[in-house]
Amino acid sequence: VAIYRPRRKTWGMLPTRLVATTAACSIHAFRYPAEALGRARKRCSPAVPQHPSTSLLEDHAEFLELVGSQGGGGGSVTMTSHSEGKIAEITLRNPATRGSVTGEMMLQLAQIVDQLCPHRHSTSQSDGSGPATTTPRGLILRGTDGYFSAGANFELCTTRLQSTEAGMLMCRFMTDILATIRAAPFISVAVINGPALGGGAELSTATDFRVVRATGDPAAYLAFVHAKVGASPGWGGLTRLCSIVGRQEALRLLGTSARCLPDELIQNGLADALYDGQKLGDTEAGLAFLEPFVERQQYGGSVAAMKSAVSAVCDSTVVQDGYDLTPEAAAFQMRWCGPDNLEALAKKVKS
Repeated sequence: VAIYRPRRKTWGMLPTRLVATTAACSIHAFRYPAEALGRARKRCSPAVPQHPSTSLLEDHAEFLELVGSQGGGGGSVTMTSHSEGKIAEITLRNPATRGSVTGEMMLQLAQIVDQLCPHRHSTSQSDGSGPATTTPRGLILRGTDGYFSAGANFELCTTRLQSTEAGMLMCRFMTDILATIRAAPFISVAVINGPALGGGAELSTATDFRVVRATGDPAAYLAFVHAKVGASPGWGGLTRLCSIVGRQEALRLLGTSARCLPDELIQNGLADALYDGQKLGDTEAGLAFLEPFVERQQYGGSVAAMKSAVSAVCDSTVVQDGYDLTPEAAAFQMRWCGPDNLEALAKKVKS
């Protein structure tokens, strides 16, 4: 049994053992903060349309047409099913650019989330009770090839998103899609199997939980590197980060672009568990984490109802012109394609 004992004395093991549902996985232990590191904090949901038409694809058709032109940049986002359809797995794959998200991948992600979250544009929701519904009980989000995600693809940013207006279309789209995942009536976990940088770090905050690989090369870590490129988070990650780690730690991570390794991610509450990558695969780690929520609960509808209630209690919105006006979106708008951002992107092009 691979047991990770936290250095902080106030933490304990909850639970001490988790059993994955696949034959390839033996018993492994995750470590959890006993106090959950969760002081009650008011959460604000990011900028999302309050009255979506029918789907992400239709709500953001202008943006998807913009980024999907000229082939879309490659890479792929795929979905697979586990545990007889009770758990869905979204895999981000673009090894050539460390898992960066291209326009084509954004389109594929929208198609998958529309499929997983029909409740987004319907008054009816799944009760999570079985195969009669397309909504799963759990979701795994992970990268591949030793990388979680490096955020928005560099070529995409320097070609089709080279204006404040185009940047705001991306801001609204990515914030909407990640907010949809966050509010969905199933338990979600991001498996951080390698570096999660910039927008990739923001992606990891969209799920309910995060598990991080404690071993392997390249090392798994999170870094909000937006300040290094003269930008500011615009995918809802700043807002979610504040709710997860609190004001001061969020400001430290954002203001210093600190690289947080697995132990520190446990300490500051960004990670809920670690796993040994030599003994447990990325998918198996996600399945093992979700097992208490999915396999041990006979009445999945209760978990779905409570998840929806928690989201309703913890998330609040301020609406203007059909979209939430958030400080994060305003900061992103000021920085995207500003002089500092353009200078930083130009330096990378020259290098």
